[in-house]
Amino acid sequence: MLVLGIDPHSDTPFEMLHTLLLGGEKYPWHRFSKKWSHTEEITFAARLQSASLSGLSIDAFDARYIVSYKNSLIGRHFRILQQLAIFQLEGLCTAVEFDMWKALGELGALLWYHEIKDMDSYLVCISNHSYETYNLIFHSKISR
Repeated sequence: MLVLGIDPHSDTPFEMLHTLLLGGEKYPWHRFSKKWSHTEEITFAARLQSASLSGLSIDAFDARYIVSYKNSLIGRHFRILQQLAIFQLEGLCTAVEFDMWKALGELGALLWYHEIKDMDSYLVCISNHSYETYNLIFHSKISR
C-alpha cells in the first residue's frame, strides 16, 4: 500500500522501550547482577536509593525492589538503571564492566534527545557510539 506523503520508516518515532531498555539494558543487567553476593546487592541498593534524582527524567523508586526482583524488571526500572547505575558501581564491577555501563549510560543520554538540530552529525555520533557500546557488551563478537 502506498500513500503519498507518508513514509513509515521516517515517520515512525523511535521506540526506546523495546529497542534499548528491554534489549540493550536488560541483558547486560542480568549478566552483570546475577553474580553479586547478598552483601553486594545490599550495597548497590543502598547506593542507588541514596542517589539524587534532581535533573533526571525519573520518578522516585524503591531500590530494594530493583535488587530483590532484578530478574523481573520492567522498562521503568531499566531507565532508572541507565541513568543512575554507573554512579553506584564503584567496587562492584570490573573495569570492563564499568566501561560497558558507562557506554550504555552515554548511549542512553544520546538517544533521549527531544530535538536534533544537526541530524547528519547526530547519526554519525549515534552510529559510532552504538558500535562501541555493543562491542563492549558482546566482547568483540560484532563487526562493522
